[in-house]
Amino acid sequence: MQQSWLNHVAIVVEEIEAELAGSESLSALPLTDFGAIEKFPSEGTQELYVGGEETMGRLLLIQPIAEGPYLRALQQRGAGLHHIAIDVPDIDQFLLGQPDTGWQLHPISFETLARNRLVWLRRSSHPLIEVQERKSQSPAKSFIDRVELRVIDHELVSSLHCRSVQPSGRHRLYTADGKELKLKTSL
Repeated sequence: MQQSWLNHVAIVVEEIEAELAGSESLSALPLTDFGAIEKFPSEGTQELYVGGEETMGRLLLIQPIAEGPYLRALQQRGAGLHHIAIDVPDIDQFLLGQPDTGWQLHPISFETLARNRLVWLRRSSHPLIEVQERKSQSPAKSFIDRVELRVIDHELVSSLHCRSVQPSGRHRLYTADGKELKLKTSL
């Protein structure tokens, strides 16, 4: 079984600036923990990473600004968790271990696997899981050290081989540097 690392936790928000202003835990972070808001016209989003650029386990705030999968997710489910992204050293080996987990490849994965060694896993009533192959890992420095979500089960955690994601009775909890980051999110 190969190790995996938490790359980021992606939250779809209605407006990035409002999310930052409305969150005590985010507004208390130093400015060095914030990247720049970047626009991605091909995705129909603008996005902001929270957590130093060289760290793993960052928080990604995604604001839909045009038609696309993120706007559909916001319209169907409201603001909240969109996906959890993990990195693995060998995506082919990772995929060989997935057939009996109940997770399915999202159809877009056939395109993204060929293009940039990335797949999306889906399962009813669970967040999407983004899995990308990254040969060089540096998991020592992490912004978010643990994610707890009420709908994630033990089967998910064991299939991801990622101890940073844990089942919980809580609606959401992102811990960074020992602090809880509380966001207006839900599933």
